[in-house]
Amino acid sequence: MTDTDIHSCGYYCDKPLCIKAQRDELREMFAKEWVDLTATEIKILRRAATSDRRFAELLQAKLKDKNK
Repeated sequence: MTDTDIHSCGYYCDKPLCIKAQRDELREMFAKEWVDLTATEIKILRRAATSDRRFAELLQAKLKDKNK
């Protein structure tokens, strides 16, 4: 199979190169860089937490908010 076997047929083609091209296009559309917490943010959350469980909950909430 060559590059000329790829055609603009939409998302219903079962040719392997078309499937790969469609997958790659979707991956690019939905790719998003993960945003991590800074050391300062972690220290602030640690000070605000009253227990390890609360610290974990605060970390989870902050990461969820930053990675919407």
